[in-house]
Amino acid sequence: MAEYRKANEDVIKQMLKYEISSDKIPSNATDWIHAILKKKDGPMNEFHLSNASLSRVVQVDYNFSGTTASGKKWNVQYSVNADLPNDKHGHPHHYGGEIEGKDVNGSNIKAPAIHVDLSKVTAGRPNDKGYQMEEYRVTRETKRFDDGGTAEWELSSFTCRQRTSLPDPTPQSSRSLLKISPTFQNAQTLQTEENQTQLFDIRYLTKQLRDVHLCPNGRLAFLANTQTSFRLFHPNAVRCSKCKKQTIITNFPPNGLIENSIQVPNQQLYLASAVTGIGYDSLSLIMSSLSLSITSKQKFLP
Repeated sequence: MAEYRKANEDVIKQMLKYEISSDKIPSNATDWIHAILKKKDGPMNEFHLSNASLSRVVQVDYNFSGTTASGKKWNVQYSVNADLPNDKHGHPHHYGGEIEGKDVNGSNIKAPAIHVDLSKVTAGRPNDKGYQMEEYRVTRETKRFDDGGTAEWELSSFTCRQRTSLPDPTPQSSRSLLKISPTFQNAQTLQTEENQTQLFDIRYLTKQLRDVHLCPNGRLAFLANTQTSFRLFHPNAVRCSKCKKQTIITNFPPNGLIENSIQVPNQQLYLASAVTGIGYDSLSLIMSSLSLSITSKQKFLP
């Protein structure tokens, strides 16, 4: 793990060395951005942990945008990622970093690409078109500066999973395949959107809802995937409509340190597969038809 932690740190250090002058983005905004990048417990600095965990996070983006006191807009995105080898371009396993955006004058901001080579990455952005990335997005912070300018920070985490597909129906296809193909194709469409489906432990959900904050005459708004999910395990939140206070709720009881432990619904899935003898491909097909994502075949325990 030390190799990955150091690579993660090296990427962040190189990002911090890239200077954006105050005539492009106000200095109070870049100071705020750098303070967020330096947070040791932030998702970008802990990228090596989430990349090595069952969540298989392969990219984390920090999207910053703002408006100056005079009304000029700017935006910049900082990205850290893990890439599998690319023989075409001669790139080995590595962690990478990217910075790009638009300054207050509308000109491009683009830093040289950052590469820190590794012996191997646990999960990386693939070259195989049979894979796709899932995105989880949540606005994390809004900032108002003393000079009247404003800014917003939005976090995006991306995981990678293998596509599951059925053969195209033909006149010779079985009646079962012909019947389920439209449903399965619809499920694949839903899968490209942000996690449409979750499983819930109703007893645990009820217990959590008893303890959430709610002001008198307020209502609760449900916010899905407010943090990176771990396949069938989802951290969500409910927000009070009056004071806007959020309370974290999960769809199942958390099992130990979330990033480093196999969570309850994933354990149950592994057990079901072992007991029934259903192989990964069939199980993945069933879960995909329900718009539920499971871990990759290489990481599936049974």
